[in-house]
Amino acid sequence: MNCADSCDRPRSNVTAVEAAACRRPRRVRRPPTWARTSTFACFLQAHVALLAPAAAQPETPLETIESNSSLPVSDEEFRFVLDEPTTATVDGLIALLGSPSYTEREQASQRLAELGVVAMARLRDDYLATDSLEVRLRIERLVYDLYMDLHVFGRNGFLGIQQDVRPVTHTDDSRVPPGGAGVRITRVIADTAAARAYLREGDIICEIDGQPIPDAARDPNFGFGEAIRVRGPGAEVELTVIRAESTRKISAVLGRRPREYYRSHPVLGPMLVDALNEFPRWWDHHFRRAIPPEGDSH
Repeated sequence: MNCADSCDRPRSNVTAVEAAACRRPRRVRRPPTWARTSTFACFLQAHVALLAPAAAQPETPLETIESNSSLPVSDEEFRFVLDEPTTATVDGLIALLGSPSYTEREQASQRLAELGVVAMARLRDDYLATDSLEVRLRIERLVYDLYMDLHVFGRNGFLGIQQDVRPVTHTDDSRVPPGGAGVRITRVIADTAAARAYLREGDIICEIDGQPIPDAARDPNFGFGEAIRVRGPGAEVELTVIRAESTRKISAVLGRRPREYYRSHPVLGPMLVDALNEFPRWWDHHFRRAIPPEGDSH
C-alpha cells in the first residue's frame, strides 16, 4: 500500500508505520545541471511572444525548431581578440557570477553586459566548464542579450521624433531640394537624440548629411525613417533643418531604437523574428554540452 492510499483511509485504520511514512518528507530527485536549463527554452519562448509581431511568430516552439538550415551557423561573435588586461577583467567578472553576494553577482552581470559581445568567447568557455546552476543561468541570459544586441537591437538607429504623414515637397517650400521630401516634426520624444539636439515641433528636416531625404511615396523602402535606421546607434548625423524663416545645420548622435517599436515595424519585425528563430540553432552549435549518461548526474 502506498502512502497516498494509507493517508486516505480512516485514521483508526492507519498503522503507526504508515502514519510515520506519511509524515516523512518525500525526497525529490533534482535533475542534473544540464537538464535544468529547460527554463532557458521557456525564457526564449516568452520573448518571442513579447517581442515578435503576432502574425510572424513561429508556429513551432523555439525549443523544438529543427536545425535543418543549410546556412552556416554564425561565429562572428567569437572573433574578437582581447588583450591581456581585458581578458583578466572578463575572467574576474565571470568568477563573480558565482559570488555568495547577490550584489556582486548583479554588478558582474551588468559589467559584462556593458563590455558587450567581446566577452562572448570567455562566457562560452566558462559555461561549458562550470557545474554551477547560478553561473550557467546568468551566462545564458547574458549570451541571449548579447546575441540579440549584435544581430538586432544594436544595429538600428533612432532619432526620436514623430512626423507628419504628409511630406513637405519642393513645391510646398523651395528650400526643400527638388525631388526630395521634407519631414515635418509633430513631436519630439523626451530623452532621445532629437531632444538632446534641441529639435523642435514644427521643424522641417530636409537633408541628412547633405543629401536630400528620399521621398517615401516613391521609395517606400528607404524613406526618412529607414535612412536613420540603417546608420545605427552611435552614428552622428548632420540634419539640415528649416525652422521658421531660417535654415540651419543641427548635429545629432543617434540612439537605439526602443524595443517596443520592433513589434509592428515592416522591416524590424521580420528581422527580430529571424534572430529569435536562429538563436536556438546557434546556441545548440556553440553552447550545448553532451548529455551525460544515465546515472552519471550529480
